[in-house]
Amino acid sequence: MYVIGLVGPFGSGCSYVAEKIADTYGYKVLSLSDILRDEFKAKYPTKRKIDRKDLQNFGDTIRKGNGCDYLAKIICEKINSDETKNYVVDSIRNPEEVNLLRKSFAQFFLFGVFAEPDLRWKRVKEKYNNDRRAFDEDDKRDSNEGI
Repeated sequence: MYVIGLVGPFGSGCSYVAEKIADTYGYKVLSLSDILRDEFKAKYPTKRKIDRKDLQNFGDTIRKGNGCDYLAKIICEKINSDETKNYVVDSIRNPEEVNLLRKSFAQFFLFGVFAEPDLRWKRVKEKYNNDRRAFDEDDKRDSNEGI
């Protein structure tokens, strides 16, 4: 079993690369952001609109309470429940997540996906209602995660 991890700032293309790997090689895609979103929805079932700041704050809270590798632990459980597949893990955000994946899977490979901020902005500006300042604030906050 192979596990590929993808890191990069939001809008860099990690999800696109993950889907290409899945389409081309038959890997199953798992996303730490999807796990975070599911956890958020379970905790706040009546909240209709979830924005990036909500998820950032919630992610910080979860990591403080459960460890920085909490989301990666959930991903590892999913992978270990079906070892017949290869996996690509998207949305890795901090070194503890990488460390856990490395310890858990002998065939773990980490790749960084890079795109210039202006290109990333073009890709996500609709999600920000064309507010570049909000994008830059989120980008700065995300870049302090340690990877």
